[in-house]
Amino acid sequence: MAKKQYSNHNMNSTHKKAAKIIGKVLLAIVGLALLAFSGLIVYFKWFYSSDDMDTKSYYVNSLPLSNDHFPEDFNEISSIVKDNYSLAEYKNLNLDSLCDSYAARINDISSPKEYGEMLEEFFASLKVGHSFIYLKHYTVGTFPTVIHDSIFINKPNYTMTRAGLRDKDRVIAVNGEPVIDWMNRNEKYVSASTPLSRRLFTAANIFKSLSDTIRNYTVCRGNDTIEVKLPLVTNDSIPSSVLAKTDSKVFNDSIGYLAINTMMDGVIESFVSDFEKVSNLPYLIIDVRNNEGGNSGNGRELCRYFIHKNQPHCIDHRDMLPVDNAYKGKIVLLTSPITRVRDNKSPNGCSAKRHRLSGDPVGLPDFLPSCLPPEDELPV
Repeated sequence: MAKKQYSNHNMNSTHKKAAKIIGKVLLAIVGLALLAFSGLIVYFKWFYSSDDMDTKSYYVNSLPLSNDHFPEDFNEISSIVKDNYSLAEYKNLNLDSLCDSYAARINDISSPKEYGEMLEEFFASLKVGHSFIYLKHYTVGTFPTVIHDSIFINKPNYTMTRAGLRDKDRVIAVNGEPVIDWMNRNEKYVSASTPLSRRLFTAANIFKSLSDTIRNYTVCRGNDTIEVKLPLVTNDSIPSSVLAKTDSKVFNDSIGYLAINTMMDGVIESFVSDFEKVSNLPYLIIDVRNNEGGNSGNGRELCRYFIHKNQPHCIDHRDMLPVDNAYKGKIVLLTSPITRVRDNKSPNGCSAKRHRLSGDPVGLPDFLPSCLPPEDELPV
């Protein structure tokens, strides 16, 4: 009997020990799960939240920096560039030498305006359109038409027409300086990946300034030469673009047209609605000629509608999975000099192998049927 009681006591002790061990293991698992969950929250907060950085943009004349703080500020900027700019070798840049050459100029800078201009020039020297200094500008909110270095007013807004500018006016001088000379002098301040893109955005900067609130323009209208004084206003005074985030049309019952005009917030919902109208057609023209970019996460999501198998995104290399109703027909991608692409990828990272790229001016490929409307009927 004593042996039996001793045996039962032994078994109970063993069970208690086992229960304690199991309990500790379970607590450890729960703890690890909570730690992993907390890690995921932090990860998504810092890498995917649009509110992860408290940033503020300034006009150069309001920079909260005195002249003696310029060297320290630029040293911090150059350190960030050296640590994070991944295209230096591809662009044949020696970042140490580049940063040193600009740091040597700091002592000759005597005003925030000069410092802002130097920062614009520094970021432009990185030779990539996605790297630029986050400063506010005075502007009139327009993008001119550029034809062989001739600058034409394109659909002027109220501020411009009130000042006396008209559609298709040709700009020949800015503040009395011939427009070609002005562009040649200011091109070095423009961030761009290609010479063509740099030239185009330099032309746009005719109507944009870090510090000027008034600009004088000389324009040709027919046989007349006209002087116009144009006020440049704060960014906040310019209404947001009237372009819809996306737009769709159908030509001749077989060719879809889908414009994607931004990669900013709200584009996904707009895109899905328009995509459903053209997704079953055998041919699809995707127009990104007016798209200056935006959130790469939106680009990743859009790509899922045009791929047929998993493929890594070009920025974070995370796999993109095709949606169930991904487009299966032939695609024409219309681009322009303002469309910022990454190497041989289409905008925001889809593989370009299934796409026919068609630059500006539009040149449509032979595989589209002859029933396609003339190119001048495509939206511009």
